[in-house]
Amino acid sequence: MHRQHEFKCKAPVQIRFGDIDGQGHVNNAVYQNYYDIGRVKYLSEMLGEPYMPGGKSLVVASVKTDFLAPVFLHDDIIVESAVIKIGNKSLTMLQRIRENHTGEIKSDCTTIFAGYDYDRAETIVIPDRYRNAIKEYQNKEV
Repeated sequence: MHRQHEFKCKAPVQIRFGDIDGQGHVNNAVYQNYYDIGRVKYLSEMLGEPYMPGGKSLVVASVKTDFLAPVFLHDDIIVESAVIKIGNKSLTMLQRIRENHTGEIKSDCTTIFAGYDYDRAETIVIPDRYRNAIKEYQNKEV
């Protein structure tokens, strides 16, 4: 899918026993929790401070996840994250769950964020603070 992208942000994920379903693999609904871990790590590293939504920030507008291979309890997985596109009022983040030792990609996820003013409860243009920080963090124009 989007494997040519460079993923600077890598977040290790601890798989919990409660994440496992009756078939012995991580339940599909749990993947979004893993992707949240990666999103928060990316945004925190990119901004240089702990990320908390609020003020003039971002809100998740759309999520598309592809499940490529099952994840099992004893897999050693990481979530890799990169912003691949910035528009006027939205940006697109690509993430993947990868088995750390084998390199096998278990899942891909594309998330669209909208610029959002939490005080006014309305969408806004992506703040320059985010545009500039993403460019600097990823060392390239997006």
